Amino acid sequence: MILLVFDRFYKIDVSLDNELDRSVAVLQFENVSASEDAYFAQGMTEDILTQISKIGDIRVLSSLSLRDYDSKGKTVKQIGDELGVTHILMGNVRRSENDFRIGCQLIDTASESAIWAQTFDKKMSNLFAMQTEIAKEIASSLNATISNKEEKVIDNIPTENMEAYDKYLKGRAIISSGKETDVRKENYYKEAISLDPFFANAYASLSSTYSLGIYDHGSFSRDFLDTAYTMAQKSLDLNPELSSAWHALGLYYTVTGKGDEAVTMYQKVLELNPNSAGAYNNLSIYLEREGNIAKAITYLKKAISLKRPNSPELHTEYSNLSNIYWQLGMTDRSIAAAEKSLAIEDDPLTRVHLAVASYIKRDTLRMYENLERILELDPDSPVNLSFYVTMNFEFLGNEKGKLYLEELKAAENYDIRDFPFVNNYDALLALQKGNVDQADQLLDQNLDFYLSEMEKGVQFQNYLYEIASIYAIQDEQDKAVKWLNTLVDDGYINVYALEGSRLFDNLHDNEGFNQIINRLYAKKDSLRAVVI
Repeated sequence: MILLVFDRFYKIDVSLDNELDRSVAVLQFENVSASEDAYFAQGMTEDILTQISKIGDIRVLSSLSLRDYDSKGKTVKQIGDELGVTHILMGNVRRSENDFRIGCQLIDTASESAIWAQTFDKKMSNLFAMQTEIAKEIASSLNATISNKEEKVIDNIPTENMEAYDKYLKGRAIISSGKETDVRKENYYKEAISLDPFFANAYASLSSTYSLGIYDHGSFSRDFLDTAYTMAQKSLDLNPELSSAWHALGLYYTVTGKGDEAVTMYQKVLELNPNSAGAYNNLSIYLEREGNIAKAITYLKKAISLKRPNSPELHTEYSNLSNIYWQLGMTDRSIAAAEKSLAIEDDPLTRVHLAVASYIKRDTLRMYENLERILELDPDSPVNLSFYVTMNFEFLGNEKGKLYLEELKAAENYDIRDFPFVNNYDALLALQKGNVDQADQLLDQNLDFYLSEMEKGVQFQNYLYEIASIYAIQDEQDKAVKWLNTLVDDGYINVYALEGSRLFDNLHDNEGFNQIINRLYAKKDSLRAVVI
C-alpha cells in the first residue's frame, strides 16, 4: 500500500462552490461509419473532452465515467439531472480514408435548447485543429475564460502521422485490464511509436500501461519499471505540457514508493488539466497518509464531482473514503462509503475496509462475512490471501491465519519482495515453537530489506510500521518506540493497527508505547472534529 507524505500544500483550487455554472458532460459521439470504426468515434469523443477539460473555468466529467452511460430514450433535462451538469455536448462522427465529418451541439440542460452547433467537414490532417476549435467554441459559448497557458496547451498538435494516431486510438479503446488486454495495449502503443518516434502521447500511455500492469494487474514483471520510467521521461522531453506524461511519471513514482516525487507529478497534472479526477484521487491518498484528513476528504469529493454519479469509476474514491473514516473511528460513515463502493464493484481491499470497520464496531459476524468474501473473490490471488492472512493472523490470532499463511507462500506469482511482512508472521510462529535463532534470522532479513529500500529513497510509510514491529517482536522496546514515534511524526493516525496487532504485544506495558497510543487517540479526536 502506497504511501507517503509531504509538507507542502497546495496552490490548487479545489472549491466545490458554483461549479454547476459551467459544467459539461461530453456524451459518446455516435459512430455513423462502419462498425469497425467505433473506436475512432470513441477516440474523438475522448480527445474533444480532454481538450475542454484543460480549461479550468469549466467542470468536465471524466471520459471513463461516461463510457458506459446510456442516454437513449432520455430527455436532455433527465440527462442533466442524472449527470449533475448544466450542459451536454452531443455529436456524431463519420470518416472515410482521408476525410471526416463531425457534427456536434452544446445543449443547455435546463432549457433543452442548443446554444452552439456546428458541422465540420475536414481532411484528416485537420483533425487536431478541429478538436481545438471545438474546445474554444465551448468556452466562448459558456463565457469561460481561457488563460494564455491553457491556450498554449490546447493548441498543441500531438502528431502529424495519422496512421500512428489511429494505432494510438485503438490502444486507448481497450477498456478492460489484465495480462492479455495490457499486452494488446502495449503492442498498439509500440506500433504508434514506431510510426512516429516523436508521438509523446503514445510514450505516456505505454508508460502508464507498464506501471498499472505491474502495480494493479500483475501483467508485467517489475523488470519493466525502468522501461516505464524511460517512456514517461521521453514523453515529457517531447512535450513538457502534456498532462498524461506527468501522470505517467506520477504512476511510476507511486509504484516505486517515491512519494514526494509522485506528489510533484500529480500537482503538475492539475496545473495542465484541472479536471483530472485521477490526480485529485491520488493526491488525496498522500494527504491521508500525511494526516491532513480534512483536505484528503476535500480532494476525494473533488474527484467525485468530476465523475458521473453512480459511475463504476467512483468505486476507488468511495473505497478510499471508507479507509479514512474507519481510521478516524467513524465506522458508520466508513461502512456507508464501503457499501457505495461495493455496489459498484466488489473488490478485496474495500472488503478489508468493511471488515475493519466492523471489527472496530465489534460486529464480529459482519467482519467474518467480509473476510470470507475476500477469498471467494479469488482464492488463488496472493494479494487477496495477504489481506486475509493479515486480518486473521495479526488481529484475530486464529488458526485460519496460520493455515492461509502457508497458502499464501505456495501461491503462484508469490514473491517475498511484495509481501516481506510474511517473515514477521513466520518469526512469531518460530518463537512460539522456541526457535529463537530462526525467528531472529527471519526478522533480520526483513530489517535489512526495509532499511536498504529506504536508503534507495523508497518512502512507503508502512515500512516504518514494519521496522517498528520487527523490533517489538525482538523485544527491543526502545528501538520499537523510537520508530513508532517517527511513524506518528510522519502523519500516521491508525491507532487500531497498533493497539490491536499481535506484533506489538511486547509493548503493551511500555510507557512510551502507551504515550503513543494516547497521542494517536488525541490526534484522531481532533481530526474527527475537523471532519464533522
